[in-house]
Amino acid sequence: MFRKRREKKSRIETVKELERKAYNLEVEQSKNQTYNLEPVRMYEEAAGILESLGDENQARGNHLHALHAADKAYRRHPTKESRRIIKELDKYIPRIVGPAWIILTIAGLGAGIFFLSSNITGNAIADMITKTISFLGAGLVIVGLVAGFFWIKSRNKKPVVKKKK
Repeated sequence: MFRKRREKKSRIETVKELERKAYNLEVEQSKNQTYNLEPVRMYEEAAGILESLGDENQARGNHLHALHAADKAYRRHPTKESRRIIKELDKYIPRIVGPAWIILTIAGLGAGIFFLSSNITGNAIADMITKTISFLGAGLVIVGLVAGFFWIKSRNKKPVVKKKK
């Protein structure tokens, strides 16, 4: 039991050391305007250790740091390796998926129309003036339209097949 605790503590110390080294290397690289993928590898290694310990949230944070560092390196000096690493790390970043976009679209449009039509509410919502309610309604309609756009965009992601001539 003590051995497992000692091992876990040692692994957490290793993670902290990797994070510190990666951060210091990032700061040094930004001062010198030279970017390589060494901090990315350090953050990835720290994330792997955290995942093995069961700390998914902190591992995701290290994946995000690694993605940010890889993106900086790619913008400074584009290589196939940095592009591959960016694609690989992108899968760890949570995205809003289908049902969430649908719910946001329906809720935004529904609430927006509700607040825009003064006949339904009778302008008696929390003693707000008509201008405030109209502004809120317009904002919610815009949120609904944007969410609908992203929902449709996420549904239409199909592989592009080039036709041979």
